Amino acid sequence: MSALIDKNTRLPDYIFLVGSTESDVKCVNLHQGEGDDLSGINLEHKNVDLAKLSKSNLDRANLQNSTFKRAKFNYANLSNANLKGATLGGSFLEANFSGADLGGTDLLDAANLSCEQIMSALIDKNTRLPDYIVLENKSESGIKCKNTLSDN
Repeated sequence: MSALIDKNTRLPDYIFLVGSTESDVKCVNLHQGEGDDLSGINLEHKNVDLAKLSKSNLDRANLQNSTFKRAKFNYANLSNANLKGATLGGSFLEANFSGADLGGTDLLDAANLSCEQIMSALIDKNTRLPDYIVLENKSESGIKCKNTLSDN
Protein backbone atom coordinates (compact mmCIF):
# COMPACT_ATOMS: atom_id res chain seq x y z
CA MET A 1 0.00 0.00 0.00
CA SER A 2 3.01 2.33 0.25
CA ALA A 3 3.74 1.97 -3.49
CA LEU A 4 2.07 3.83 -6.32
CA ILE A 5 0.11 1.44 -8.53
CA ASP A 6 -2.47 1.79 -11.26
CA LYS A 7 -4.94 -0.44 -13.09
CA ASN A 8 -2.11 -1.90 -15.21
CA THR A 9 -0.09 -3.08 -12.22
CA ARG A 10 0.00 -6.89 -12.11
CA LEU A 11 -0.11 -8.32 -8.61
CA PRO A 12 0.39 -11.96 -7.59
CA ASP A 13 -2.88 -13.91 -7.26
CA TYR A 14 -2.57 -14.00 -3.47
CA ILE A 15 -2.56 -10.18 -3.25
CA PHE A 16 -5.96 -8.67 -3.87
CA LEU A 17 -7.20 -5.08 -3.70
CA VAL A 18 -10.69 -4.63 -2.30
CA GLY A 19 -12.72 -1.44 -2.43
CA SER A 20 -14.87 0.57 -4.78
CA THR A 21 -13.02 3.90 -4.69
CA GLU A 22 -9.37 4.84 -4.52
CA SER A 23 -9.78 6.24 -1.01
CA ASP A 24 -11.22 3.05 0.50
CA VAL A 25 -8.99 0.43 -1.17
CA LYS A 26 -7.77 -2.28 1.16
CA CYS A 27 -4.96 -4.68 0.34
CA VAL A 28 -5.69 -8.32 1.21
CA ASN A 29 -2.96 -10.94 1.33
CA LEU A 30 -4.74 -14.29 0.96
CA HIS A 31 -1.75 -15.99 2.60
CA GLN A 32 -2.65 -13.93 5.69
CA GLY A 33 -6.40 -13.47 5.16
CA GLU A 34 -7.55 -15.15 8.36
CA GLY A 35 -10.70 -13.52 9.71
CA ASP A 36 -11.11 -11.05 6.81
CA ASP A 37 -14.52 -9.96 5.51
CA LEU A 38 -14.32 -10.91 1.85
CA SER A 39 -18.04 -11.22 1.18
CA GLY A 40 -18.83 -10.90 -2.51
CA ILE A 41 -15.14 -10.86 -3.52
CA ASN A 42 -14.31 -11.96 -7.05
CA LEU A 43 -11.44 -14.47 -7.01
CA GLU A 44 -12.36 -16.14 -10.29
CA HIS A 45 -9.45 -17.89 -12.04
CA LYS A 46 -7.03 -17.20 -9.17
CA ASN A 47 -4.29 -19.67 -8.30
CA VAL A 48 -3.50 -19.41 -4.59
CA ASP A 49 -1.81 -22.32 -2.85
CA LEU A 50 -1.56 -22.25 0.95
CA ALA A 51 -4.19 -19.51 1.42
CA LYS A 52 -5.07 -18.86 5.05
CA LEU A 53 -8.75 -17.96 5.08
CA SER A 54 -9.81 -19.48 8.39
CA LYS A 55 -12.70 -17.62 10.03
CA SER A 56 -13.05 -15.42 6.92
CA ASN A 57 -16.40 -14.34 5.53
CA LEU A 58 -16.56 -15.42 1.88
CA ASP A 59 -20.36 -15.25 1.62
CA ARG A 60 -21.37 -14.85 -2.05
CA ALA A 61 -17.68 -14.91 -3.10
CA ASN A 62 -16.82 -15.96 -6.63
CA LEU A 63 -14.08 -18.61 -6.61
CA GLN A 64 -15.16 -20.13 -9.92
CA ASN A 65 -12.37 -22.00 -11.74
CA SER A 66 -9.85 -21.03 -9.05
CA THR A 67 -7.20 -23.23 -7.45
CA PHE A 68 -6.83 -23.13 -3.67
CA LYS A 69 -4.64 -26.15 -2.92
CA ARG A 70 -3.69 -26.82 0.69
CA ALA A 71 -5.70 -23.80 1.82
CA LYS A 72 -7.16 -23.39 5.29
CA PHE A 73 -10.89 -22.67 5.31
CA ASN A 74 -11.64 -23.82 8.85
CA TYR A 75 -14.64 -21.98 10.29
CA ALA A 76 -14.89 -19.89 7.10
CA ASN A 77 -18.27 -18.78 5.77
CA LEU A 78 -18.57 -19.93 2.15
CA SER A 79 -22.37 -19.80 2.11
CA ASN A 80 -23.82 -18.96 -1.30
CA ALA A 81 -20.30 -18.85 -2.78
CA ASN A 82 -19.64 -19.85 -6.39
CA LEU A 83 -17.02 -22.60 -6.38
CA LYS A 84 -17.94 -24.10 -9.77
CA GLY A 85 -14.92 -25.78 -11.28
CA ALA A 86 -12.65 -24.77 -8.39
CA THR A 87 -9.85 -27.02 -7.14
CA LEU A 88 -9.61 -27.30 -3.35
CA GLY A 89 -7.47 -30.43 -3.16
CA GLY A 90 -5.59 -30.91 0.07
CA SER A 91 -7.46 -28.04 1.74
CA PHE A 92 -8.80 -28.02 5.28
CA LEU A 93 -12.56 -27.48 4.80
CA GLU A 94 -14.27 -27.18 8.16
CA ALA A 95 -16.52 -24.44 6.70
CA ASN A 96 -20.11 -23.37 6.05
CA PHE A 97 -21.08 -24.39 2.48
CA SER A 98 -24.81 -23.68 2.82
CA GLY A 99 -26.13 -22.80 -0.63
CA ALA A 100 -22.63 -22.82 -2.17
CA ASP A 101 -22.34 -24.06 -5.75
CA LEU A 102 -19.86 -26.95 -5.78
CA GLY A 103 -20.70 -28.07 -9.31
CA GLY A 104 -17.57 -29.54 -10.87
CA THR A 105 -15.47 -28.64 -7.82
CA ASP A 106 -12.44 -30.84 -7.10
CA LEU A 107 -12.50 -31.70 -3.40
CA LEU A 108 -10.19 -34.73 -3.64
CA ASP A 109 -7.78 -34.99 -0.73
CA ALA A 110 -9.69 -32.28 1.17
CA ALA A 111 -9.71 -32.70 4.93
CA ASN A 112 -12.56 -32.32 7.42
CA LEU A 113 -15.39 -32.37 4.91
CA SER A 114 -18.67 -33.66 6.30
CA CYS A 115 -21.87 -35.00 4.79
CA GLU A 116 -23.73 -32.07 6.34
CA GLN A 117 -21.55 -29.66 4.36
CA ILE A 118 -22.03 -31.59 1.10
CA MET A 119 -25.79 -31.91 1.55
CA SER A 120 -26.16 -28.18 2.31
CA ALA A 121 -24.42 -27.25 -0.97
CA LEU A 122 -25.28 -27.66 -4.64
CA ILE A 123 -23.31 -30.48 -6.26
CA ASP A 124 -23.45 -32.20 -9.62
CA LYS A 125 -22.09 -35.34 -11.29
CA ASN A 126 -18.77 -33.58 -11.93
CA THR A 127 -18.15 -32.70 -8.27
CA ARG A 128 -15.13 -34.72 -7.14
CA LEU A 129 -15.45 -35.75 -3.50
CA PRO A 130 -12.79 -37.19 -1.19
CA ASP A 131 -12.74 -40.99 -1.00
CA TYR A 132 -14.19 -40.88 2.53
CA ILE A 133 -17.43 -39.20 1.32
CA VAL A 134 -19.71 -41.68 -0.44
CA LEU A 135 -22.99 -40.69 -2.09
CA GLU A 136 -25.65 -43.31 -2.70
CA ASN A 137 -28.58 -42.66 -5.01
CA LYS A 138 -31.73 -43.82 -3.27
CA SER A 139 -34.36 -43.18 -5.92
CA GLU A 140 -37.31 -43.03 -3.53
CA SER A 141 -35.61 -40.88 -0.90
CA GLY A 142 -33.00 -38.98 -2.93
CA ILE A 143 -29.28 -39.02 -2.27
CA LYS A 144 -27.79 -40.39 0.91
CA CYS A 145 -24.34 -39.33 2.06
CA LYS A 146 -21.99 -41.42 4.15
CA ASN A 147 -18.72 -40.28 5.73
CA THR A 148 -16.65 -43.45 6.10
CA LEU A 149 -14.21 -41.74 8.48
CA SER A 150 -16.86 -40.85 11.06
CA ASP A 151 -18.89 -44.06 10.67
CA ASN A 152 -16.09 -46.39 11.78
